[in-house]
Amino acid sequence: MFPSHFGVVFFCLFFGVNGIWLAYRFLWHRKPALFWLASGVIVLTIGYLVVTEAAEGIARSLWPVEFDPVRSKEILKRSACVEPRLLATIIAVAPIMMPVALFVLFVLKEKRVWLIIPINLCLAVLFIGVFVSPIPERVGPLVGLDKALPAHCQPT
Repeated sequence: MFPSHFGVVFFCLFFGVNGIWLAYRFLWHRKPALFWLASGVIVLTIGYLVVTEAAEGIARSLWPVEFDPVRSKEILKRSACVEPRLLATIIAVAPIMMPVALFVLFVLKEKRVWLIIPINLCLAVLFIGVFVSPIPERVGPLVGLDKALPAHCQPT
């Protein structure tokens, strides 16, 4: 039996390496810019799954990972609090994404592929920064997400 953090490392390596290899195999010879964009999306997706602890659940279902029933109840209880926060973060970051998407399309058109990686890293840092900041608590009530929170998640 592996501890759960080994399962997460195996998950990241397995899906990250294979995903980038497939992107290279299918996209590099046609459009290198599209390969870099796909690789950035793969890395961001795997990072998102690790941050939200979904990678641990996936690894637990794929590989023989130690199962702790007490911790799984805590994770289920916490996940009910994270879903509205994640939606509020997406709502807060969405107005920034449209100009950035247009900029990325411009960068792809001008063949400045090397800018895509720093742009993806900046977007990841922005998203994670907004997620951990108090902004989602302020945006949530504006769109009615505070009513969706269970009682144990309500701020006191």
